[in-house]
Amino acid sequence: MASLPEMHCRGCGSKMGGAALSQVLQRIQRDVAALQRQDILLGLSATEDGAVISVPPGQVLVQTVDYFPALIDDPFRFGQITANHCLNDLYAMGANPQSALAIVTLPYGTPAKLADTLYLVLMGVTQGLREAGAVLVGGHT
Repeated sequence: MASLPEMHCRGCGSKMGGAALSQVLQRIQRDVAALQRQDILLGLSATEDGAVISVPPGQVLVQTVDYFPALIDDPFRFGQITANHCLNDLYAMGANPQSALAIVTLPYGTPAKLADTLYLVLMGVTQGLREAGAVLVGGHT
């Protein structure tokens, strides 16, 4: 088993490393390339914490935020559950889902394990969003 480096910080120093995060985001972008939307002006490909979204005249953007800890040990399935849980908040407000930002907290681990876990969570999220006609546009670890 690979030894883990000592963790010094729980703030910005506790984020997933930039190289591993870039690899995961590139993988996600390849896997969901067909899910692009014209109203997303700056999204996941920009690797930003936020997004730029166009809203047609006469429409409004409805946003919600939610969080809960992992309920199961399957990261892909947890991503699906999370997407559906968050989508329900929009449906309850009478809104049509368009896009989502994700905040993912990962357990401490090797860079390879973190990358695999993040990829599976985000693929589960994107599948849940796809079924609703929405796309993942950014986020934070």
